[in-house]
Amino acid sequence: VFCRQFISMINAGVTIVDALGMLEEQTENKTMAKAIGGAKAEIGKGETLSNALGLYPKVFPDVMVKMVAAGEASGKLDVAFDRMASHFEKSAKLKAIMKKAAMYPMMLGFVAVGVVILMLTVVIPKYTEMFDSMDMKLPGLTLAVVAASNFVMKRWYVLVAIVVVAVAGIAPLIIALRGG
Repeated sequence: VFCRQFISMINAGVTIVDALGMLEEQTENKTMAKAIGGAKAEIGKGETLSNALGLYPKVFPDVMVKMVAAGEASGKLDVAFDRMASHFEKSAKLKAIMKKAAMYPMMLGFVAVGVVILMLTVVIPKYTEMFDSMDMKLPGLTLAVVAASNFVMKRWYVLVAIVVVAVAGIAPLIIALRGG
């Protein structure tokens, strides 16, 4: 949005400093507004747009700074911003698709875990009572399922602790992979 709005203003004849000033006022994201204001101040001191944006790497990615520098050098700043806008739009669309694609397996996993918990805590105990009254030797797999049910019923807190430790161990890895 920043790239599209900026280039529209520049093409309309607004100066870079004035365009940045307008964008700073319009931007709801406080971090972005502060970076735009800082870049505007740097340009006012005589810095190039690419150098001014480069001072805020958490807001303006390196690829954008380099594209702006190339646009400044070639005199085609509008082309550089247009390409960056297209790049960011495609990137955002791809991230949205990936999030949607990840939701189905996660929901399926939650439902599967819920069904297993329901089976081990409600269904299996009823069958266990029936098996006990029949006084017969049960197959090994059935005994294992009954033992798992008994464990979940009597020691559920151990499973909760394992899940908490697993989430605490995996969360930093996920955050690191996301670039946060």
